[in-house]
Amino acid sequence: MEKRYIIKGGKQGDERLKKLIKSTWKNTEYHVLKAGLKENMSVLDVACGSGIISEKIKTFVGKTGKVTAFDFDPQIIEIAKTNNNSNNIIFFVHDISQQNLDYKNKFDFIFVRFFLSHIPNPNEVLQNLNAMLKTNGILYVEDVDFSGYFSYPQNNAFDKYVEFYQKISLKRGGNPFIGKELYEILSKNNFNNTKIYSTNTCFTEGVGKEIALITFEAILPALISENYTTQTEGKQIILDLKKITKQENSIISLPRIFHCFGRK
Repeated sequence: MEKRYIIKGGKQGDERLKKLIKSTWKNTEYHVLKAGLKENMSVLDVACGSGIISEKIKTFVGKTGKVTAFDFDPQIIEIAKTNNNSNNIIFFVHDISQQNLDYKNKFDFIFVRFFLSHIPNPNEVLQNLNAMLKTNGILYVEDVDFSGYFSYPQNNAFDKYVEFYQKISLKRGGNPFIGKELYEILSKNNFNNTKIYSTNTCFTEGVGKEIALITFEAILPALISENYTTQTEGKQIILDLKKITKQENSIISLPRIFHCFGRK
């Protein structure tokens, strides 16, 4: 997974995730509660990153609930363990796109955020996740559709970033448009009562406006390694993205995000 994953992890990845969560959590919170997250649940957080959302989930399941969380990145899991203030969250390193987890009928709720778009085998992963849910358990999936990304006024550096992200994602076996496919994918993998919603948040200020810039910085090493760009061109795109990010009255969105959930 590490060689395929296009966004740099570790400490840099943790800082990016903090800003991404800050700018998206209200929408995520609304939809996970709508999906049925509640007290006393046993929850699996797939590709948990540094565990910020695992901690938030823990507040909803309460003292009697439990959260199990994993990520393929050993550095980010160490950060999660260091920052974890709860005895009821278990963090460990695992790559579910490479190896199944043997937790049959264990969880009431499985949370998957911004992960399926990075892997070549989402159907296989969802089949494994289905097996880990208890009867009537809930799968919640949240992911992107890069065709719903925009800036205003139109900006060449931003457009180049979106183009490059799509290219490197597809090259590495991902799908940057998977968000709008989630309803069909969950239905085909034996999830029932499936619901789907979308949000397309945009910003004129704050950390949400920085996501395009910091994401491009995080994918630049992968772009250079695949010969899509050069260090020189990449630095220029970063400078131009900084300008539009700081530009008063400019608007930068996040990718369109889809929130999809269903029951076993």
